[in-house]
Amino acid sequence: MTQHSDKPLHTTRPTALSLWREYRVFADRLELDSIPWGTLRIPFEDVRDVRVRPALVFLDLFRGDCGLSDAVRTLKLDLADLAEHVAIDKDGFWKQVRITPDDPARFQRDVKAALEAHRRSLGNTPAP
Repeated sequence: MTQHSDKPLHTTRPTALSLWREYRVFADRLELDSIPWGTLRIPFEDVRDVRVRPALVFLDLFRGDCGLSDAVRTLKLDLADLAEHVAIDKDGFWKQVRITPDDPARFQRDVKAALEAHRRSLGNTPAP
């Protein structure tokens, strides 16, 4: 088990699309504020991929990006259907989390960089 770092590497700016929530990238995890559950912590050991996705999440079924079983195990923490957003593929019951940071491309870039550094520190090779 890795030790949690206390200083975020990146903190998003709350917006109406994120329902005024912050999303934080740490050296070993993501912390995503949510309305009903409080802070959702996702350790990097559980993260498989981070992708920027177009608006209208339900259209991923028709785009061929996911199947119905994946769609029902997707957790949307904000208004991801209305704008470009980030999909976090992960292990666990919820296979994917969708969020709308203020700058999805920057958030993705920062998560991938932190994830790669974390995996290197553990002696693991980065995920594709």
